[in-house]
Amino acid sequence: MTKNKKSGIKKLVVFILLLLVLFIVGLASIPVIFKKDIIEIIKTESNKQLNATLDFDDLDLKLLSTFPDFSLEINQLSIKGEAPFDGVSLISIEKLLLELDLMKILFDGKYEVRKLALDQPHFHVKVLDDGNANYDIYRSSEGGQETSNEDDSSPLVFKIEEYEINEAILIYDDAYYATRLRLENLNHSGNFTMIGDKYLLETNSDAKSLDLSYDDIEYFQRSNLNIIFNGEVEFIEDDIKVVVAKNITKINQLNLALNGEFLMRENDYLFNLSIETIDQTFKSLLSVVPGVYQSEFDQLQTNGEFQFGGTFNGIYSDSLIPHFNVQMLVMDGYFKYPDFTEPVDQIQMNLSIDFPGGNDLDLLKLNLENFSLGFLNSTLKTNIYGSSLISDPFLKGALNSNIYLSDIAQVIPLNEQELGGEVFSNIIIKGNLSSIEEEKYNEFKSSGQLTIDNLIYESDLIDYSIALNSLDFEFYSDRLALNECLLKIGESDLSINGELHNYIQFILKDELIEGEFNVNSQFLDLDELYMDSFSDTSENALNNETINDSSQINNEVFDLPKNIDFSLTTNIKKAIYDSLQLKNLSGKLIIKNGVLNFNDLAMNLFKGSVKMKGDYFAISNRRAQMNFDMELNEISFDEAYLYFNPVKKYAPLVKFFNGDFTTKMNAEILFDENYNPIYNSISSNGNLKSKKVEVLDFPALDQLKDMVKEVLDNNNTIEDLNLSYHLKDGKFSIDKTPLKLKEFSASIYGSTSISQELDYTLETKLPISLINKNITNGISRVLNQSNLSEKLDEPIPLAIKIGGTVLSPKLLTNFTNQKEDVKDEIIAKGKEKVEEKIKEVKEDFIAIAQAKADEIINIAKQKSDLIRNEADKKALLIENQASAQKIIATNNMKKQVDKINKEAANQADKLVDEAKSPLAKLAAQKTADKLKKAAAEKANKIELNLINKANEAEKKAFSSAGKIRNEANNKADLIEKKSQIEAEKLIEAAKNK
Repeated sequence: MTKNKKSGIKKLVVFILLLLVLFIVGLASIPVIFKKDIIEIIKTESNKQLNATLDFDDLDLKLLSTFPDFSLEINQLSIKGEAPFDGVSLISIEKLLLELDLMKILFDGKYEVRKLALDQPHFHVKVLDDGNANYDIYRSSEGGQETSNEDDSSPLVFKIEEYEINEAILIYDDAYYATRLRLENLNHSGNFTMIGDKYLLETNSDAKSLDLSYDDIEYFQRSNLNIIFNGEVEFIEDDIKVVVAKNITKINQLNLALNGEFLMRENDYLFNLSIETIDQTFKSLLSVVPGVYQSEFDQLQTNGEFQFGGTFNGIYSDSLIPHFNVQMLVMDGYFKYPDFTEPVDQIQMNLSIDFPGGNDLDLLKLNLENFSLGFLNSTLKTNIYGSSLISDPFLKGALNSNIYLSDIAQVIPLNEQELGGEVFSNIIIKGNLSSIEEEKYNEFKSSGQLTIDNLIYESDLIDYSIALNSLDFEFYSDRLALNECLLKIGESDLSINGELHNYIQFILKDELIEGEFNVNSQFLDLDELYMDSFSDTSENALNNETINDSSQINNEVFDLPKNIDFSLTTNIKKAIYDSLQLKNLSGKLIIKNGVLNFNDLAMNLFKGSVKMKGDYFAISNRRAQMNFDMELNEISFDEAYLYFNPVKKYAPLVKFFNGDFTTKMNAEILFDENYNPIYNSISSNGNLKSKKVEVLDFPALDQLKDMVKEVLDNNNTIEDLNLSYHLKDGKFSIDKTPLKLKEFSASIYGSTSISQELDYTLETKLPISLINKNITNGISRVLNQSNLSEKLDEPIPLAIKIGGTVLSPKLLTNFTNQKEDVKDEIIAKGKEKVEEKIKEVKEDFIAIAQAKADEIINIAKQKSDLIRNEADKKALLIENQASAQKIIATNNMKKQVDKINKEAANQADKLVDEAKSPLAKLAAQKTADKLKKAAAEKANKIELNLINKANEAEKKAFSSAGKIRNEANNKADLIEKKSQIEAEKLIEAAKNK
C-alpha cells in the first residue's frame, strides 16, 4: 500500500469522526428552529473538504425531550464520487442514528457517542487499474500543508460505546489487484475508541452471502461469513500498525484463528502472524469447496481429521518475501450425501509449502506428499514435489487413476447431469527442466498414458450430448503424443491427432508451447454449439454479474496467447455456420505470436467454391482485425445478397441481378467487441466477372423505360461483365466498366454509401427516335430546322445520372445543354438514315406466347408453393418441439419448486416438533419461518431463471422457424418474379413480331 493510499485512509477516518463532532457541537449549541440553516451549513462545509458530493434528505434533532441526552437522525445520506467515479456512490445510508450525552461533551470535554446505528447502508469501494480509489475524497489544504486540530500534549479522544450496521451491502472492486468482494445482508456491531492516532476496536461481523474472486478465479460463492475481531489500528506518521488481539473467522463451517501483528510501511509490510484451524473436522474443509455447501449440507455424513496452519514472519516488499510455512493435513476423510448409499472415502492429503524468507524464490519447496481417494470401483492417487522453481525447476510426481465415471453419479448429486465412461492414467515425471532444455532426455523421466474410453456427458444446461469415444495421450520427456481423439458433440463429430512439444517448459515457465494437429470431421454444426453457449443462463453467469455489480456484460475480442505455436491441418466434409452449408472445408491454420494465419483455406459453398488466405489478431480487448485474400467462384447474385451482409449494405442492387459471378478480392476488416464489422473502416479491392447477367425489375427501371422506351426490354442482359470495385471510408465504388448489351454498348461507374445513397453515371449512345420525345424535343426541333430530320435514327451520346437511394432512385439526363453538340455530331457523321421498323401485332403469336407464359408461371408457382410448404413443415416441427420442450421444462420447474418448498416445510416442522420447551419451540418456530422464507426465495429465483431459459429457448426456436420461412419465401418470391419476367418477355416478343 502506497503512502498516498494510507494517508487517504487516515484522512477519511479522521474526517468522518470530525464530521460527527461537527454534528454534535453545532447542533447542541444552535436552536432547533435553525434546522434548515444547519443542514445547509453541514452540506456546504463538508463538500468544501471533499472531492465528492455529500447529501441527505432530512435531519431530525431531539434535545429538550431527552435532555441531557442528545439524539440525531439523518435520512438518505450519500457520498457520491466525482470523475472518474461519476455515478458510483461510495456511501449510501437509508438512516443514520446518533445518540450521546451532551453533559460529557460540554462540561467534561469528552467526545463519547452512546450509540451509532446505520440502517441498510450500501458501501461501494472502487479502485481503478491505475490505483486511483474512490475513497480518497479528502481535499488537500492549500500550499500542500495538511490542517490538523491535534495537540501532541493532549490527543483527541473519541469513543463510541456501541455501534451497529444493519443489513448492509459491501462491494469492493479493485482492478489494480484484480480482486472483487461482495458481502450481502451484512450485520456488524462493536465499540470504538480513538486516542489520537490509535483506534481500539472490538467488533462482530456476520454476512449471509460472501462472493470473492481474485484474478478472475472464483474462490467463494454465496458463502456464510462471521468474523470476531478485537485489536488496534494505529497511524504512526505514514505507517499503519495493526495488532490482532483476537480474531476468529468462520466461513461456512471452517473456523480460522489469526493472531499477531503487521505494520504497513511506506515501501513494505512487516509481518508477524500465525493462522490455524480451531477444533476442525474434514466436514469443515468440505464446507468451503465451491458447490458443496448447500441447504442439505448439514445432512452430509462425514468423518476424518483436518488440520491447517501457517506462520508468516518477516518483510514483504517488491523484492522481499517473508518466511512462511503452510501445512494442510487430511486423514481418513469420508463423506456420504443423504439419499446415497455409497460414500467417497479413503481421502488422504498431506501438503506443505515452505519458504525461509528473502528474495530467492528457488528456496521455496512445495510437497504434496499424498493425495488419494476412492469410491466404489474407482481410485485416484497422486503426489508431487517441486523445488528450485525459478532457476531450474525440479519436479517429481506421479498420477495413478482408474475412474469409472458412472460411479460418480452414485456418490455425488450431479443435478440433472449424466456421466459415463472410464478414465485411466499411470503418469510419472522426475527430473530438472534443464535436462529437457539441453535435450538430455535420458536424464528427465516422463512416461505414462492417459486414456478415456466411451465418455458420455449429458446435462439440462446444454441442448446436446458430448461423447468422447476415445482419447489416448502418451507422455514422453520431449513431447506429448495425442494418438487418438474421437469426439462427438451433438450432431458434430471430430477426429484429432498430433503432438505437443515443450509442454513442461510451458507449464513451469510459461514458455512457448508447440504443436501439430490433424483435425477431421464428417459434419460440424457450429450453429448448434454457438446457440447453446449464447443462451447460457447458468447460476455461475448470474453470480459473475452479481460480483461485478454490473447489469451489462462487457464483451471482449479473443486475444490469442503469444506463447502458443500451433499448426492445425483441417479436413471437414460438411459444416454449418450461420445457416450456410459449407462442404469439403480444408486448409491449414497456424497460431503463432498471437496471430491466426489461415493458408489455402478452401471449401464448396452453394454451387460454387471459395478459396482464401489471411490472418486474424487482436488489436486491443475491444478491437480485432482480419486481413485476407479471397476468391469466390460461380456464386449466384441471389445467394450473395441473401447470405452476405456487406453485399446488402454496399451493393444492394445485386438483388435485381440474375446469374453467377466469380470474384477475387482483398480486404482489411476491423471488428468490435461483439465481432460486428466496423463498416466505415473496411478497406477492400476486388474484381468481379460474370459471363451473363440478367437485370430484373428494380425501382429505377420504370424511370429508365420512360426515358428510353423499349431499349431496356431488348437489352436487359449484360454479356462478359468485368468490373473492378473498391470499398473505403464506408463507400463502395466501381471503376468505369463497359457493358455489352444485345443491341447497344454502355459503360457505368459510381458509388454506393453505407446509407445506400446512389451516385452512378450510365453512358451510352442511342438513336434519338428511341428516346422519349419529352426529353429529346429540343434536339428534334433543332434537327428539323436544319433539314436533318432523317438523322433522328443516328446514335447520339447519352449520359444518365442515377442518384437518390436504392429504394427511391432519381435519374437525370445530360440533354439540356447538348442540343448544338448533338446537331454538329450528327451532321459530321453523315450516317445513312435507318428505315423505321414497322411493328405489327399478331394475335396468334400473342395467344401462343400467353399460353407458354401461363405454363411458366404455373410451374414456378408449383415450385414456390412446394418450397414454402416444405419450409412451413420444417418450421412448424421446430415450433411444436419448442412448445413441447417448454411444457416439459415448466413441469420440471414446478417439481423442483415444490420439492424445495416441501423439503423446507418438512425441515421446519421437524425443528418445531423436536423443540422440548415453550421457549425452544418459539425459537424453533422463528428458525422454521426463516427456513421457509429462504426456501421460497430460492424457489422463486430458480422458477424465474428456468422460466426465462424456457422462454428464451422457445423464442430462439420460433426465431429459427421464422428464419426458415423467410428464406423460403425469399427463394419462392425470386422464382415467381423470374417466371413473371420471363413470361412478360415472351408476350412482348410476340407483340414485337
